Amino acid sequence: MKITDHKLPEGIALTFRVPEGNIKHPLILLCHGFCGIRNVLLPSFANAFTEAGFATITFDYRGFGESEGERGRLVPAMQTEDIISVINWAEKQVCIDNQRIGLWGTSLGGCHVFNAAAQDKRVKSIVSQLAFADGEVLVTGEMNELRKLLFCPR
Repeated sequence: MKITDHKLPEGIALTFRVPEGNIKHPLILLCHGFCGIRNVLLPSFANAFTEAGFATITFDYRGFGESEGERGRLVPAMQTEDIISVINWAEKQVCIDNQRIGLWGTSLGGCHVFNAAAQDKRVKSIVSQLAFADGEVLVTGEMNELRKLLFCPR
């Protein structure tokens, strides 16, 4: 497995893992969740996928981890743009099979993969792990008291 770090012109930091062999590999782009970074949780998944024959990319959204941008700025449309920017970069790599690009997202990243796939036809598959349906309700606190208690018992 070959592992390299890159920084895109947009300021997005990423880690690219490629299996051994001179063939084009399918790609899995792993998208971290709220307050996550590419070097926590995701490397073990990325390594397992790469050992199974997939090229993988883990990355930090702009404003998170080693990426540039306003720290901690959470704008789903911007995170979706970041996913598409990483796909644009990956598509130029000679070892990637551009017809087999998939997204794997966890938590808030599991929500972003739906938006990115809806906007970009190059994405052929998604896995959404631990996503949620209405993040605005969670963020704004507009849950009724019973739902809050069920979601986060005291």
